[in-house]
Amino acid sequence: MSTVLRVYGEHFRVHEVLPTCPLKPDSVSIKGQPRDSDAAQVHALSGFNLCVSVLDWEPFEAQIDDSREFIAEHEDWLRSLRRRPDIDTLILDFGVLQGERAGTLNLFVSPSFSGLLSELGITMEISLYPPTGSG
Repeated sequence: MSTVLRVYGEHFRVHEVLPTCPLKPDSVSIKGQPRDSDAAQVHALSGFNLCVSVLDWEPFEAQIDDSREFIAEHEDWLRSLRRRPDIDTLILDFGVLQGERAGTLNLFVSPSFSGLLSELGITMEISLYPPTGSG
């Protein structure tokens, strides 16, 4: 898993934003449209997911560095998203492996990075995944 920017809103007009997107989204959701081939489940929100770091399962710190570079390169675009009243949620989701050993997992975020996310109105999420190969 890599670092993903998730942009969603109940009334988000996602097709207005996609042409300005700096990278091709991994997925696009339209509220009310089927989630997949099972038409019984529909998307509750409109939005998209965008891969910010391709460092699959790399150390958390490396994903932070990649995210910092992405933000620096696309800060104006991110600010324009935050200004849109139809966007409810901007989340930067970091995929982290829990590791093989049991115990506490400590992840640290610098005040400068958390402050940057706060300034841009981006929520940080850390998604913990079990070690590969575990049931």
